[in-house]
Amino acid sequence: MIILPFAIKTFTREWSTVRRSGHYLFWTSLTGISLFNTFVYIAGHYTTAINLALIGTTSSPIMSIIMARIFLKERIGWMKLLGMFVCIAGILFLLSKGDFKNLLTLKFSLGDVWMLMAAFCFAVYNILVRKKPASISPVNFLFVTFLFGSILLLPFFVWEHDQAPVVHSRVERIAHVEIVRSGRRGAADTLEADHAGRDRRVRAPAIERIECGPGRKNTRSV
Repeated sequence: MIILPFAIKTFTREWSTVRRSGHYLFWTSLTGISLFNTFVYIAGHYTTAINLALIGTTSSPIMSIIMARIFLKERIGWMKLLGMFVCIAGILFLLSKGDFKNLLTLKFSLGDVWMLMAAFCFAVYNILVRKKPASISPVNFLFVTFLFGSILLLPFFVWEHDQAPVVHSRVERIAHVEIVRSGRRGAADTLEADHAGRDRRVRAPAIERIECGPGRKNTRSV
């Protein structure tokens, strides 16, 4: 919804190209939006946050390089090999806490497997992005992949909502209250900052008179 005002004109103008590239956009949205985010969400229930970050940021680039070599016939230069080596060495160093003997007792949880699957999906998405039709603008490509990915997730969202309606309704109420409260507070802060300094000298006596009121004595200490 946020990107809609910026992409609607381009989407309308490029609709014929989007329709012809439906299969390509489907697989791009499925891997990069639907499956990737879903697998990360599931992985977060079974593993630690540091494992999510380490596995995701290191394994996905390595998978992308290997898949680009297989499917796109891209050459793996020494810079890419060096980068892969640094990634692997860094992740092993962090997982072992500086002592590589700890790797012998290192255990991977179910969440780590889900995160590897998410990294694989994002690597596939990364390869597909390189095949983007030139007639589809970047902003339209981003909008369409978000749109298709959300549509693919919609049935599962409805199913999960039906499974736990009470939990979701509470979360929605809390989110609504916090959004309204934050919006009001942000608007008030903006107005206050906009007028601060402009009429401070004029407003201070007025506020003082209101606080004291007619016939009251100002007992405010300095």
